[in-house]
Amino acid sequence: MMTPLSIEIKSFRNRLSLSQADLAALLGLPEPARGGRQTVSRWERGEQSPAPYLGLALREVERKIKSNAKS
Repeated sequence: MMTPLSIEIKSFRNRLSLSQADLAALLGLPEPARGGRQTVSRWERGEQSPAPYLGLALREVERKIKSNAKS
């Protein structure tokens, strides 16, 4: 079941034009063959809850992407 957090994660990813695999890699989740993309998918569907620090990690990902875009 979709939750406010799952909707927020998907909106974040879409806003930055990232695939689930891209987001998983930027968060340091396992390689796609080992389940990183599936983890993001489960978060977005509300099937699994991410670690409490995910919000901080997402802000850091966004900061890095924006910083790289300015370079």
